[in-house]
Amino acid sequence: MGNAAMDNAIGQAILAMSDRLHEPVTVSELARVASFSKFHFSRLFQRSTGVPPGRFLSAMRLQEAKRLLVTTSMRVADISSRVGYASVGTFTTTFTSTVGISPTRFRDLGGHVPLAGQSEPAPTDSTLVAVVHPPAEEVTGITFVGVFADGWPTAGPVSSTILDAPGPCRFVGVPHGEWWVVCAFTTVLRWRGQAAGDLLARTSMVATHGPYEVNARARFVVADVKAESIRTADDAIVSALAHATGG
Repeated sequence: MGNAAMDNAIGQAILAMSDRLHEPVTVSELARVASFSKFHFSRLFQRSTGVPPGRFLSAMRLQEAKRLLVTTSMRVADISSRVGYASVGTFTTTFTSTVGISPTRFRDLGGHVPLAGQSEPAPTDSTLVAVVHPPAEEVTGITFVGVFADGWPTAGPVSSTILDAPGPCRFVGVPHGEWWVVCAFTTVLRWRGQAAGDLLARTSMVATHGPYEVNARARFVVADVKAESIRTADDAIVSALAHATGG
């Protein structure tokens, strides 16, 4: 199986996780979605994302819980059920130990987690995995993804990559702070040595999602870039990504 086919299979498993955050899902079930044995799937998934499938799913659930806490008035008990926890007590304990504050406190602070110490060094092993969903009813191919300091970037990304198509990608060594994931979708289906700037001239849509916080507790973060964040291509974003990728 080639790299593109493998990435697509892992991407399908991640999409299945995203669709089933509210219900129990096993590694065996995810392996069947990807058409792998459980052992082979677990090994390839960790190689692709940097973490085992179970930890990835847990991170997706906590990220969705954070979003719901800040953007809705849902009760904590309802949110815990919405992201797949059978017990609100287990959810609260897991959330607090991972994020550093309780779900209620996280909501009260508007999603801003205070750092324990301002002199804390940036982790070198921190990882942000972006799961990029394609725009609905759009033909998309080569996709540019960058990690920016805000959703309307005026400077280049802290890290960026080019994908053959929308799907998962990994950024290692992201510094402490709040970051936005910005994607530019092109209509180019195959890479033929074009300059990044030429490819981005054929950009159909741009997606922004965030912020995602990386700190000493949150060294592995999942950014789920869904279709609701997609808007018309923005010249400033396209230019920033083109510059970062050498176009």
